[in-house]
Amino acid sequence: MHIIECKDVSKKYGTVEVLKGLSCNFEQGKHYVIQGASGSGKSTLLYIMGGLDSPTSGQVLWQNEDYSNWNDDRMAKLRNRDIGFIFQFHYLLPTMSIRENIYLPQKIAESGDANSSRIMSHTEIEAIAKKLGIESLFDRYPTELSGGERQRVNLLRAISMRPRVLLCDEPTGNLDSHNSKIVTEILHELAFEFKATLIVITHSEEVAATFHQSTRLHMKDGTFV
Repeated sequence: MHIIECKDVSKKYGTVEVLKGLSCNFEQGKHYVIQGASGSGKSTLLYIMGGLDSPTSGQVLWQNEDYSNWNDDRMAKLRNRDIGFIFQFHYLLPTMSIRENIYLPQKIAESGDANSSRIMSHTEIEAIAKKLGIESLFDRYPTELSGGERQRVNLLRAISMRPRVLLCDEPTGNLDSHNSKIVTEILHELAFEFKATLIVITHSEEVAATFHQSTRLHMKDGTFV
């Protein structure tokens, strides 16, 4: 079953056409790596699939339903409950502790009608934090952490709701080789456990090669090649 489908998607910023009539689909539970040079349009595609941006023309479907028909509240709920974002920049809130940052998606979901069975327990989060080597950082603040530590916190926050889709834009870009290996392994392990669709954007062949059992797609000049 297609969980996300793009139909003839184009995106323009002024006169610059970043995506050029691109069509693709992503199956529930499968893993994908999208490769391409800087400026090929891969990050723009990821943002559009996650509902953070809108196409200039074409359609993006979530389980066969066009996003463009959704109001802001419904779109926000989808991003909170079903899509986990891992960007190269961590986007942690500086005035919140690491603990508060990690549990923020759960706090937002619990104020609505979220399915509590998908929300990770404190025990599960602490176990993953230990694997990531950040279990001792919960009472600190983002400004007190290194870039690599902040990115590992970002990963834990992104998976805390057991998302159905994980969208990752250069997820190991700020990590050394040791921590890159840990993050890659945990992304694989948890995506399989959740039966999540994993979509990883990278310009690096070395990073792409670490995502085994993934379908590889290549972008150039706003389309797949």
